[in-house]
Amino acid sequence: MCRREARIAVGARSAVLAPLSDLGLIVVDEEHDSAFKQEAGVRYNGRDVAVMRARSASCPVVLGSATPSIETRKAADDGRYGHVVLPKRVTASPLPSVEVVDLRGHDIVATGGLSDHLADLILRNFEDRGQTLLFLNRRGFAACLQCWSCGSIVECADCSVGMMLHRNEGRLRCHHCDASRTLPPRCPSCETDALSGQGLGTQKLEAAVRTLLPEARVERLDRDAATRKGRTADILRRWRAGEADVLIGTQMIAKGHDAPGVTLVGVVQADLSLGVPDFRAAERTFQLLAQVAGRAGRGERRGRVVFQTYRPDHFAVAAAAHHDYESFAATEMVERCELGYPPYSRMALLRFEGENQSAVADVAARASDALVRLAGELRRGAEPVSLTVRGPAPATIERIKGRYRYQVQLRSESGNVVRYAASECRRLLIEGARRARVRLIVDIDPVDML
Repeated sequence: MCRREARIAVGARSAVLAPLSDLGLIVVDEEHDSAFKQEAGVRYNGRDVAVMRARSASCPVVLGSATPSIETRKAADDGRYGHVVLPKRVTASPLPSVEVVDLRGHDIVATGGLSDHLADLILRNFEDRGQTLLFLNRRGFAACLQCWSCGSIVECADCSVGMMLHRNEGRLRCHHCDASRTLPPRCPSCETDALSGQGLGTQKLEAAVRTLLPEARVERLDRDAATRKGRTADILRRWRAGEADVLIGTQMIAKGHDAPGVTLVGVVQADLSLGVPDFRAAERTFQLLAQVAGRAGRGERRGRVVFQTYRPDHFAVAAAAHHDYESFAATEMVERCELGYPPYSRMALLRFEGENQSAVADVAARASDALVRLAGELRRGAEPVSLTVRGPAPATIERIKGRYRYQVQLRSESGNVVRYAASECRRLLIEGARRARVRLIVDIDPVDML
């Protein structure tokens, strides 16, 4: 590329940094994807870098998505971006019909994730020689191993989360640090023989499907199934060739894997991500449901989609069921505006990490105090500006890999104010944090709020 022998660079997030000297066009596909944010080392958002680089090179940039991020949509509404709508699929096939199954009053864990209605549709689709895709964004067999005598959950020794049951391996595994242990014969807390797997995972769903259709060719694609080199490519090849009747998977199967024979898509728990404590939870739920639904009916036969959910009235689920991005975006923008979240503010997240919990909490508290004082000075200045400080508070997952995590959130209508406040906080506290062996991370425009 430096010798100008290659005129096109194609790649993931870092491709935006390719040394092309004469840029004429930048295309960011699936611009809403959180994977564009670099979370380790030098933090940057590949989409935002693409916009800045295009501006510097005086060339156009195309941000493509069927479900644009709310920040991008707001920029288009404000006239900062152009807005081009593609109202139809690239192919001539119509959008699939979507049916919402209300799970309230039903325990689908007991049935392996399948309602009677979805199970019946899977049987009929198999008889009609159609392929079925089942989506559940949680790997493993069960969400946790819990004692029904004392109520305790078997947790990871290094993370403040329960360990997932992986029955195929006969082990418990932490999905944050990848630690594993054998299944305990008795409850570690009360020593009774009362441990039971709770919740759903793709392995349990697979077992239910194999029981329902013992003669079907069933594949599962998640991080556990894709550990062997070439395994993912092999599963997808068989899927596209029609050599698998049912494909079960996590988010890995939601993006860009087209198979013309898919006539039924089932989302086992459509509201699963709505419970995540993140202001973008509804947005991510809508985007994921829209992507998964789009896998159905891309061939000659029209597709059918089923959303199983305990929250059928939630606007994100309802809008996805109607393929209605416009109504979703309008509702989400109203909520963001009322609460002062991006794109109606700029945000920074200050994260504090260390092995000593009291030291981490102390540094985070001192940071919050300094920022509150700074907010007061900015408010009383010659040109008053607003700076909102939230925290300190333990992160949603308080401990990962043996390190405690606290955070302070900054919000302001001005990006310059947010960056100035974060920089000042770092300048005032960095030496004290080092002495206390606490790592201070400044994340501007954070994507991961956990």
